[in-house]
Amino acid sequence: MVIKKVLLINPNYQKVISSLSQISIGPPLGLAYIAAVLRKNKIEVSIIDANAEDLNLQKILSRIREESPDIIGITSVTPTIDLCSQLASKIKESFPTIPIIAGGIHPSISPSETLKNNPSIDFLIIGEGEYAFLELINNLNREKNLRNVKGLVWREKGRIVINKKRGFIEDLDSLPLPARDLLPNKKYRSIEFNSFTTIIAMRGCPANCIYCDVPSFCGKKLRKRSVDNVIKEIEECIQKYGIKSFSFLDDTFTYDKEWVAKFCDTMIRKNLNKKVKWICLTRVDNINLELLKKMKQAGCYKIELGIESGSPKILKKIGKGITIEHIRKGFEYAKQAGLTTMAFVMVGFPFETEEDIIMTKDLVKEINPLFLQVSYATPYPGTCFYDYCRKNNLLLTNDFSQYVFLNKSVIKNENGLNTEKIIELKKDLERSFYLRPGYMVGSFFYLLKTSESLSLFLNRCLIFLRKV
Repeated sequence: MVIKKVLLINPNYQKVISSLSQISIGPPLGLAYIAAVLRKNKIEVSIIDANAEDLNLQKILSRIREESPDIIGITSVTPTIDLCSQLASKIKESFPTIPIIAGGIHPSISPSETLKNNPSIDFLIIGEGEYAFLELINNLNREKNLRNVKGLVWREKGRIVINKKRGFIEDLDSLPLPARDLLPNKKYRSIEFNSFTTIIAMRGCPANCIYCDVPSFCGKKLRKRSVDNVIKEIEECIQKYGIKSFSFLDDTFTYDKEWVAKFCDTMIRKNLNKKVKWICLTRVDNINLELLKKMKQAGCYKIELGIESGSPKILKKIGKGITIEHIRKGFEYAKQAGLTTMAFVMVGFPFETEEDIIMTKDLVKEINPLFLQVSYATPYPGTCFYDYCRKNNLLLTNDFSQYVFLNKSVIKNENGLNTEKIIELKKDLERSFYLRPGYMVGSFFYLLKTSESLSLFLNRCLIFLRKV
């Protein structure tokens, strides 16, 4: 087998996860990193972002025919594994000789099950895929033993073979910048900006939240890119693509406060803070007023904070490692620094009571973020939460396409709350927050002030009204 051209596909999943807080569409950076590594090694590669381009199956197949690749890679998370499987099946029907590779969090955490249930998928890459993908192609081209490719799952004479795990990439600066020139950059948008992209500054998360699968995929050790390397990517995005807004995808952006301070100082020194705006996600116990003020000066305009619950009992049981006082202080600091805030909360944990959810509703009103995302507690494979729910027979379904944390409740409650009641409590929490007259006026003027165009502003207002 000779592989000269690779095609990477991001499935069209937007309608599956569509919700008020998920109206931003960002690039598939994982695929863009793989593409950059392949291209650096003289392998021709292209990307189809069917999600951003809103491509249906027939359009995807048509694009594949135009590209005429020798091998295809598809990315997947748990709620989209069925989409990935369906897409692989249709591709195999139309192009039976093209090998198909799947990767992403779900195949990495459940490799045997994924390959067993998806006969159209030929290979899985588990964990970080950049060098595993490259090594697989090199081995296929040279007809070497595939058992030597670390991080590969494949079939040998009908039997599933799981190779040794590949170590994490310690020097993230050694990776080339994501191949954004292969992406439809004008299709990415946030709630405020039409010119938008995402950036990954670090990998791994040392936290112990029971519901998060990031440590299983990226490890608990935090591996950071250098400040200069991240700045280089920002400068490329500005100069080459005219991008004005960034969202850092890192789970705890401020974990290393020295790194953040150096990053902010560099943004200010290079006047990049006057050219772009950026947002980040972090924990309420990893911020202070001085740092947030520096971030604001460096171009940060919004900070997203996971509080999950207003109940001390629930915070303790889910391993969040924060207190109600941490939450209050975190949001107070953010507002004093002049940052827009977004809060993430969950409802529907099996050990949660109606009183716990009411405590969450009351706390949300008290801290009063400008944006709120309320999701259902969802047990993803690879988490302690999933193991707990499976062990205690709490899973309502094994259909992973239903595991959409914004739209579905898929677990039983141990305190007598049925699914309908949990849905009712979630809606009540959202409406009590969003439908306050003062909040609606404030958010209206915020969107009017920050939207890049009148059409963007009107579009966001329509989406907002439709969702609530």
